[in-house]
Amino acid sequence: MQDQLNGLRRQARQATKYRAVAEEIRTLETFLFAQRYNEAQSALTLAQENQRKAEQELADATLAANKAAAATENSDESLGGLREEQAVAEALLRRLEGQRIACERDLQSARDALQAAEGDLVRIRNNKAREQTLYEDANQNLQHVTEALANLPDRSALDGEIEQAKAATARANEKREAAEATLTAAISQRAAAVAERNAQTRAFEDAKGQLRRRKEAVARIEAEVARLLQALPNDDVVIIARKEAEAITEAANTAAERADQSEKEAEEAAGHETEAREAARQAQNQLDRLTSELKALEAMTKKPVAGSWAKVLDTIRPQAGYERAVAAAFGDELQAALDTSAPAAWTGQEVRGFEWPAGVTALTAFITQLPPQLEARLAGIGLVDSALFDRLKDLPTGGRLVTLEGDMRRWDGFVRRKDAVSSAAVELEQRTRLEALRGQVPA
Repeated sequence: MQDQLNGLRRQARQATKYRAVAEEIRTLETFLFAQRYNEAQSALTLAQENQRKAEQELADATLAANKAAAATENSDESLGGLREEQAVAEALLRRLEGQRIACERDLQSARDALQAAEGDLVRIRNNKAREQTLYEDANQNLQHVTEALANLPDRSALDGEIEQAKAATARANEKREAAEATLTAAISQRAAAVAERNAQTRAFEDAKGQLRRRKEAVARIEAEVARLLQALPNDDVVIIARKEAEAITEAANTAAERADQSEKEAEEAAGHETEAREAARQAQNQLDRLTSELKALEAMTKKPVAGSWAKVLDTIRPQAGYERAVAAAFGDELQAALDTSAPAAWTGQEVRGFEWPAGVTALTAFITQLPPQLEARLAGIGLVDSALFDRLKDLPTGGRLVTLEGDMRRWDGFVRRKDAVSSAAVELEQRTRLEALRGQVPA
C-alpha cells in the first residue's frame, strides 16, 4: 500500500511537471513563430520596395531612351551626341534590367520565407493541439491520482490483512525450511545417483568387453578343437579340449550374467537420477519463490530517499524472534529519527542501572545492532515469559516489561496486550526475514 501511495504521488508530481514544461514549450514556439513571421514580413516589404524602385528606374530609362531616339530622328546635326546618349541609356537599361531580375529573385525568396513561416505556423498549431490533448490527459491522470489518494483506506483498516500476512509469512517460513531440507537431500541423492550410475556404466562396459573377448576366445578354441579332432583323433586330447571349452563357455556365461546385472543397476541408477532431477527442480521452484519473497521484502523495507531522516527502524537489529518484544518496548517511537534536526528524534541520555527480579532478562542482551541513543531506554526494559508478565506488577520507576508475543507493562500501570497490532513489529519481522533470505538466496 505504501508503494502504491508513493507511485501515485510520483505520478502527481510528474503530471504537474509535465504541465509546466508543456506551457513553456508553447510559449517558446509562439515566440519563435512571431520572430520568424516578422522577419519574413520585413524581407517581403524590402523586396517589394526594391522592385518598385527598379521599376521606376526602368521607366525613367525607357523614357530617356525614347527621348534619345526621337532626338536622333529629329536632328542629324546632333546624331553623334544622341547616339552616345543612347548607348548610355541602353547600358543604364541593362543595368536596371539586372536589378529588376535581382529584385524579382529577392521577392521570390521573401515569398518562400513567408510560405515556410506559414508552414511553421501550421506545425506550431498542430503541436499546440497535441500539447493541449496531452495537457488534458495529464489533468485527467492528476484527477485520478487525487481521487485514488482520497480513497486510500486508513492504515487501521489493514490490521486484519497484516495478521493474515504474518500468518502467511510463518507458513512460508515453514515451507522454506522444508524446501531447504528437501533441496539438500535431493542434491546429495542426485550426486550419489550420478556417481552410482557412472560406476555401473563403467562396470557394464567392462562386462561387455569381457563378454566379447570370451566369445572370441570360445570361437578360437572351438576352431582349434575342430582342427585337433581332424588332425589327432585321440580321445584324451578331445576330452581336454572339451573341458577347456566348457570352462571358457561357463566363464563367458558368467560374464554375460554380470553384464545383465550391470545393465539393470544402470537402469536403476538412471531412475534415481530422474528422481533426483525432479527433487532438484522442486527445490529450484522453491528457490524462485524465496527470491520473489526477497525482492518483495527489499521493496517494502527500502532505505529512505536522499534528503529525508533515517528512522530507528533502519538501524536497530534484534535477534530473530524478538521483533515483537522490541516493537512492544518502543511502539511508534521506532519511527523517530536519530538526527537531532528532525522533528522527532532520539538524542540519547545517561544510562542508569535497573535491578530486575528473578526471571527477568534485560532486552539489551537480544539486540545485535543498537544505536547508542537508545541505550538509556533499553536499559529499563526487561523480557519475561507470559506467566511471569501477569504476576509482576511492581516495577522500578521508568521500567517496562515485555514478552516475546508483544505484551508490554509499564511501571505506571499502563498495559498494552499483544493483540494490539504494531506496524513496527511487522516491519522489524520483515527486516529480520530479509536478512535471513539474503544469507540463503545466492546473489
